[in-house]
Amino acid sequence: MKFIFPVGLAILSLIGCAGPKAPPQILNAIHENRVASIACLPVKKILYSQLVYKVLYNETVTSTSDFTGLWDIDSALSKQWSEILDHLKIKNQVLSELISTESLNALCRDCPRGKTKKANLPKEIQKVLLENHISNLLLLRFGLPYLLSTTMIPSGSIHLIGDLRFLNVQTNKEDFSEQINLTTQPHYGSSPKNIEANDLLIFKSSIRDMMENGETKVFKPIFQIEK
Repeated sequence: MKFIFPVGLAILSLIGCAGPKAPPQILNAIHENRVASIACLPVKKILYSQLVYKVLYNETVTSTSDFTGLWDIDSALSKQWSEILDHLKIKNQVLSELISTESLNALCRDCPRGKTKKANLPKEIQKVLLENHISNLLLLRFGLPYLLSTTMIPSGSIHLIGDLRFLNVQTNKEDFSEQINLTTQPHYGSSPKNIEANDLLIFKSSIRDMMENGETKVFKPIFQIEK
């Protein structure tokens, strides 16, 4: 399978951008009512894209690595996402405490990507949330994480791009959504795939770093919180 990454997308992810802010009335409802949260990554793979410098030409080599079963990244992401919301003064309950793993996986898998299609909740999840007096679900869903690198330097950039969706449980409609671009630049030594060594040590720390940096650079602006 061939993967193509426009240069503009890579640059945009590196420098970041100021996206839309959530409307005040929606933020007020989130601060005043009970909220559930989830962060997930349905495809448990890392995509590598490396620019290989050769004498007469350059070549881009791509490959993927499956880490299914090696790390429960959804639990790690959801925990950190919940902590970020706590820091933003948004009291929340992690969705995994209310519904089954199967329902969580299905919600994450079936959630649309991008802004062309709105998300909504399966009826059984909506019912559980209403019974627990949850008014909104803050759903953070990421696509395939990918590492861009060259053979010239022993470091590259990991990119994590996804969507943040504010789902109104009562109406079962999406009130707001925004694309999320996170990135970090790990040092991995002789090979990009060293990020998987020692139980995915560098990859795990990179995910944590991206979420931590995203709190100030990405999430605070969306929630209209001063830096």
